[in-house]
Amino acid sequence: MCHGYEYSIAENNSGVSPVYEVHATSEKGVDAILLSFTERIEADEFLSLLGRSQGNMSDGKVQSTKEHFEIFREEVTKWLDVFGLKRCGVSILHTDEGKPGSEKVWLSIDRRSFVASICMAKAWDYPIASPLTEDNIKIFAFRGVCELLFSPMDVALAGARDGDLDEFYVARHAVIGVLENVIWKGAM
Repeated sequence: MCHGYEYSIAENNSGVSPVYEVHATSEKGVDAILLSFTERIEADEFLSLLGRSQGNMSDGKVQSTKEHFEIFREEVTKWLDVFGLKRCGVSILHTDEGKPGSEKVWLSIDRRSFVASICMAKAWDYPIASPLTEDNIKIFAFRGVCELLFSPMDVALAGARDGDLDEFYVARHAVIGVLENVIWKGAM
């Protein structure tokens, strides 16, 4: 229920081919068809653009589901493998603990032990700029892994004093080396 309405998708087979109708039902039970689509995926994408994917909206928060997290975890694992970051002791979590502000995905890292967690929020503030579509979840996962990839530069910059950026340059070139091995040599 959001703003007094429950949103759903209904399949209507009364015509030659099925039509997928996006319905809005008020608390008083009044039902209205918002739009009709010829493809189910179009109806799903419409609800996602509204930030109201079926069944995942409560208290002004969009709730990421176990299915969303499974997509996220698989994609994070893929990019950890691609960038060779498995050795870092990375956890992939579905949590709101330690969430900085309204972040949807964040990196939590112990800079001394280099143990990291790439986290996906369970509850996302509404309205969300990027709806919970499979493609967006995969992009969020990729960005989380890139945060981990670039984190050595954060450590090096934090340790740089009096204009001594040698550690930063070494860290930056280590990241460039990973990108070279993965992207440039992979394209050959």
